[in-house]
Amino acid sequence: MSAAAHTNGTPLLSVEDLTVQFPTRTGLVEAVRGVSFSLGREKLGIVGESGSGKSVTGRAILGLTPPPGQVRARKIDFDGVDLTRADKASLRAIRGARISMVMQDPKFSLNPVMRVGDQIAEAYRAHGREAGTREAKTRAMEMLEAVRIRDPERVYAAYPHEVSGGMGQRIMIAMMLIPGPDLLIADEPTSALDVTVQMQVLAILDDMVSERGMGLIFISHDLNLVASFCDRVLIMYGGRILEVCEAKRLHEARHPYTRGLLNCLPSIDRPAAQLPTLKRDPAWLELGA
Repeated sequence: MSAAAHTNGTPLLSVEDLTVQFPTRTGLVEAVRGVSFSLGREKLGIVGESGSGKSVTGRAILGLTPPPGQVRARKIDFDGVDLTRADKASLRAIRGARISMVMQDPKFSLNPVMRVGDQIAEAYRAHGREAGTREAKTRAMEMLEAVRIRDPERVYAAYPHEVSGGMGQRIMIAMMLIPGPDLLIADEPTSALDVTVQMQVLAILDDMVSERGMGLIFISHDLNLVASFCDRVLIMYGGRILEVCEAKRLHEARHPYTRGLLNCLPSIDRPAAQLPTLKRDPAWLELGA
């Protein structure tokens, strides 16, 4: 099955032949090469080892590739708008308001000298809402409650350094969701969280997708997590998509790279003196073509 073969109804996002290059002293390096996929109002997981191109793909969709990176694509169609050909005003109207992105570490995404609640309220006012201070605060409080933060009044008045990592992640999710986006890109949103908080964050995202009808791109290293949480999975290696499968059938995947990732997972049922290691093989790129 190709990466573009399955979506739930009309695609919300269609990416065709996406390539991201970075110039180096020895020439151009392709961090993403020829990536194509479609997304409906569903949960799409993207997995692969570090450096496989997962985060670069997410940033390229939003036009957040840092210079001197170069992005080329036949098309990045979001709800009928080709983001590769949209002008700056059109991109500003979409970015944040209709497509949001939760970065890996909230401590680096939140303004350290600005109160948490003011940052969430600012996000509400910044994306086309003609809201006064009182309305923005009310909506911010509602979002803090929606992401299951106890005592939202206290958290609203707190600074980022006064909240835990798990709470910081939920604050970032509240900030990205308050404009009511149609698509959320979540880049390793649970990697630094303990298991209990991780499950809480996933439940929040799951509720938002089902209740709001959003599309979700969930970037992660955790194969077991993606298999249990997402609807479909893209497996990336060397900047390319090697395999696409339904999440519930991920552990039946047959591509050698995917099997290698799965075999590297520790298991209490199969204790081993030494975990298998994954050897890089350029031939995997040909197998995935």
